[in-house]
Amino acid sequence: MAHVLPFPRGGRRFHWSRRSQTIAAGFAVLAVLITLRLIVSPPSVAEASVIEVADALPVSADLVGPARVIDGDGLWINGVEVRLNGVDAFELRQTCGDVECGIEARRALHRMVADRTVSCQIMDRDRYGRSVSACSVDGVDIGAALVREGHALAYTRYSTAYVDEEAAARAEHAGAWAGTVTAPSDWRDAHS
Repeated sequence: MAHVLPFPRGGRRFHWSRRSQTIAAGFAVLAVLITLRLIVSPPSVAEASVIEVADALPVSADLVGPARVIDGDGLWINGVEVRLNGVDAFELRQTCGDVECGIEARRALHRMVADRTVSCQIMDRDRYGRSVSACSVDGVDIGAALVREGHALAYTRYSTAYVDEEAAARAEHAGAWAGTVTAPSDWRDAHS
């Protein structure tokens, strides 16, 4: 039986077919489910903007602006999560002997970028959606500086760009190289 909806001024009447009723009911259920999902677990503003901004940027784009440090090799710039190319910094919870080398790596990166404009060339996107980038501050390559100071290793699985800087840091016992060093990738494997 079709439902009849009268118009207020005695105009035409609209008849819902069974198919129209089913489709309308389906949309109503879908709207309720989406609303419940957003109430139970709303996406954060940061997540929403990162997805939109990162997906909109071409891989070879330039990214310039102030940076917020995530860890020893990660930054947020203009709502985009950046992973420094060719660098594997110590994990935040990682220690090198008695030294909290993960915390020290983060502090070193913060000192380099604090209150400065960071320029990045996006080179790729990693499996986590981060923009893998070569970044600099005032013309200084951030990745090279981190590796040279012993706060990160050359990430030779993906790049050989900083092999010489790592060799120099090892030879001079710079940063973490003054103590016992476990490669961040090995530390992650042991602690995952």
